[in-house]
Amino acid sequence: MALTDIERITEFESRFAKAQATEVVDLSWGFAVLQADFPLSHYHNRVVVTAPAAASDILQTAEELLDNAGARHRYVSVDDD
Repeated sequence: MALTDIERITEFESRFAKAQATEVVDLSWGFAVLQADFPLSHYHNRVVVTAPAAASDILQTAEELLDNAGARHRYVSVDDD
């Protein structure tokens, strides 16, 4: 079955973000990308939601991972309906 345009874009974006990361943390409902060389970059240090999850779990994970990475921001992107 062929991917839709949005599925192809989402796949590309995920692969691109992971390729630039110094650390990728796989989560049951998505992943986090961390880039030690650019701790202030929102794009390079974020949590990506790809499957349903409780908002409290997402926010707690973002807080812990991004804080431990030295990021002063909290960026969560959602690639799921």
